[in-house]
Amino acid sequence: NTLKKHSAPGAFFLLENFVKRNPGLIHRMKDEGHLICNHTYTHKNLCGAPHGELTAELRRLETACKDMAGVEMAHYFRPPEGTFSAQMLDNCNELGLVGEDFL
Repeated sequence: NTLKKHSAPGAFFLLENFVKRNPGLIHRMKDEGHLICNHTYTHKNLCGAPHGELTAELRRLETACKDMAGVEMAHYFRPPEGTFSAQMLDNCNELGLVGEDFL
């Protein structure tokens, strides 16, 4: 409500449990111009995870958000615990989640 009151857009990094419990709120966030972003499906530390495991976590949440709230996620990702590695950044870059200027 505060963001709406001040016409301030925000970025919300969501998990599956939030998506599942709040599809209407997610739709409202999107309608009000906020970014709906990925924080993984299970909040597992994926710092050393293989590319396929990282991809599955991210895609699973994207699918849940689309199916439960009817909202496409923005192409932004915040790793759980703020933990990342060069491998994770490379994998995210391949998935279109990290720009070259960030690497």
